Parts: sequence; structure tokens; C-alpha cells
Amino acid sequence: MILKVAVVGPATLVQRIMETGQQYPGLDLLPVVYRSEADALELTLHYQSQVDAFLFAGRIPYDVASRQIRDIPMVYIHHTGSGLYRVLFQILRESAEKLSPLPLRLSVDVLQPEEVRAGLEEIGLRAERLFIREYLVGQSAEEMVQFHYNLWKTNQIDHALTCVTSVYNRLKELGVKSYRILPTRPVIADALKMVQLERKKREIGSTQLAVYMVSLRESIDGDVAAISHQGIGTLDLRKMMANFGERTQTLMYWSDRNKMTFITTRGVIEELTRNFTISPLLAGIKLAPGWTLSQGIGIGWTANDAEVNAKEALAKAERQVGGGCYAVLEERTILGPLGKTTQLVYSSRSRDPQRLALARQAGVSIGTINKLMALRGQFAQTALSAAELANWFGITLRSSRRLLSQLIQSNLAAVVGEEQPINKGRPRQLYSLRFPEEAKGDSGPCSMC
Repeated sequence: MILKVAVVGPATLVQRIMETGQQYPGLDLLPVVYRSEADALELTLHYQSQVDAFLFAGRIPYDVASRQIRDIPMVYIHHTGSGLYRVLFQILRESAEKLSPLPLRLSVDVLQPEEVRAGLEEIGLRAERLFIREYLVGQSAEEMVQFHYNLWKTNQIDHALTCVTSVYNRLKELGVKSYRILPTRPVIADALKMVQLERKKREIGSTQLAVYMVSLRESIDGDVAAISHQGIGTLDLRKMMANFGERTQTLMYWSDRNKMTFITTRGVIEELTRNFTISPLLAGIKLAPGWTLSQGIGIGWTANDAEVNAKEALAKAERQVGGGCYAVLEERTILGPLGKTTQLVYSSRSRDPQRLALARQAGVSIGTINKLMALRGQFAQTALSAAELANWFGITLRSSRRLLSQLIQSNLAAVVGEEQPINKGRPRQLYSLRFPEEAKGDSGPCSMC
């Protein structure tokens, strides 16, 4: 069955999406071009009786339309750090041609801070001043214009990087040195697959979707190298993944060179993981030495939400020493690592003023505070070592010691003793976590949101 999809966005992005969409014969794409994101609602109302689904070129037009229209599948294209590289290379090239001084002073919108910093580090650029404004629901394009322009006119930045076409156009009119971050074709392809999934969800009824991502990476001299699709020793990756997809009746596709994505329903994933207590794939798989398998499961009522949660879960798994499997549920509850005795359940967000104050006091994320709370509630002993914290958090011993040092400096932990290792060596310090009583409530989703 052919699915008719309205592609809503500025002309340049709509054309880019239409070109990528030619690879999907099951989709009949209808270009719907606007001059401003504010026009998205009117256009959606006009075309909703003519199409089966909508694909928006970004988060702002999606939010504008979805506030009033909920009875038709709608998906938007996520802006990720991959689109940032082209802009950074352009700035690097221009700086070299003009002999402009480095480091740079930049403002960036929509993208997450860690994506921006990782992009700069990868290319070898250093930002002397870096201002980042993540997108928040309800944020207007004009607010983003003012964010960049105020920094420009007060001489705090040299370049403004934006993911929003109307913001880019307006900044150019104001004389700001601006660059537009465009979604890459693989990101557009992912969105087109999400459109297909949204339609499937409507057909199977009111159930939650699950996006399951798997990445396989090889460690070479401490660095992670992306795999190719060719052989990887004794592990026939393609056959293994195809068999898994067939056995579980899930839709599978390669997200990029080293990542596979499976799309299914929550019920299937709950069965595979025994209600989120084991990982779906590791059983019976023998990886060649040096290879790491990481898995992320995202649950959501929409394809967009499930995909965002899966990416967050996979990022946590990839940071886990030796790989692992995490799940992020629809209310942002995090479970993991699945199948380990060190599995914790906590939230990545909080509205609790006590916990938010503790996060600021320690200089860590609210997710880390919630994770420490969950650990304190589950860990049987009153004191733990840096090695035990590293084991529970899936981080290196060095990172564990650094975190404990931050907590001690913030008066949220203290050294309470020592223990002698079984093997000969220096005594290990024991630490006690010290949080105010009013902040020690349940770290599950009910007290978080």
C-alpha cells in the first residue's frame, strides 16, 4: 500500500527530503513549502484530508502543528551533531583562507551541548566562547534570532550556527555571520522510516512503540573504530541480525555503518527482555576479542519519542565499560544495565527542587544524582569503594574516583574507612554517600516527574 506523505518545510529542505525519498517506493511524497514555521499549522489543516501522514523538516513546525492536530501520523526530522561537521569544516576552511585567529567564538541553537563539544573536539577546533541554546517545546524562531543577535551585537561571538532556516535568513538580514546546519541524508532516511512506522502503529491500534538499536564496535589501541559490513572474524553479523529480525518479526535496517535499528512494539520487547530484566541479543553470542556490543531500547507513544529514547539508551550503553544494554521508557525512566546484578532504575529528569539543588551543588547532571539515589537505596552496605561504584555505574575506575572527589568537595560524600584488598596492595578507601533526608525519596518515575 502506497503511503501519501506531506513534506512540510522550507524550500531547500523539502527538496532535500524529496530527493532522499525517491529511494522509498512505498511513499508518495507531496512537497508543502512554507516561508515561516508559523505557517505550519495552517498548511497542515489544509492538507490533512489529502494525505496519510506528515513529515516536518524540524521540531518547531512539528510542535506548531501537533498542538492542535492529533488524529494523523506526524514525524519530524531530528537535527543531530552529524550535520554540524559540514559547518565546522566550512568555518575551518574560511579561517585558514582569511588567516583568521583561532580559537573561535560561536553560538549554536537546537543541538545538545555534548553533540556540539564532541564535534569541535573531533575536528580539532577550540571555541574560546561557546554559547548553546537547546530547543525547548514552545520556543519560537524569533527567540532563537534574539539569542544569536544579542550575542553578536555585544561582540561575544564571531559565528552563529542555526538549525532553523528562518532564523538563518533573519540573521543574514541583520548582518550576522551565520551558518545553517542541515540534516544529513542518513538522518532524513531515518525520519522516512519513522513515517512508515507511525502508519504501522495506527494500523495495530493503541500500543506503545519500541525502537531497539544495536552498535558493534572494535577497540583498537584504546580507540573505537567503526565496523564495516564485511566479515568480522567468526561473527556473521548480517546473518545474525537478519535471523533476529525474522524470529522476532521486527522491521530492521542499518542506521549507519556500525549501527542496526529494529522497530517493533513494546509487547515484543517486554517478551524478549523478560520485562526489561535481560538484554535481547547477548545470550549465545560470542564476540571476537576486542569487540563490544552495545544495545539501547526506547519506548514511546510515537515513533519520534521511541527513537529519541532509544538513542539516549544506546549512548548510555556505549559509555558502559565493555558495552551493555539500557532501556529508556516513555516517562524517561532509565533501566540498566539489563541482565546485570548492578541494574538500577532511575529517572533522567526531576522537578524536585532538593535534587536539582544537589545536582548544582555537585556540578553533575540530575540523572547522576537520581542514579546515586537509586544506588544508595539498592546497595546493601553503608559504605562503598571506588571500584564498587565503577562496577555499578559501568564506568572506569578513574571516572569513579573523579565523581567521588566531586561529591566530597560538595559535602555529599565522605571517606569513612579503608579495606585491605585480597591481593597485596594499598588499602582502598571506603566512601559514604550523604544526601539530605528530604531528597532521599523514591528515585523512580513517580517522584521524578
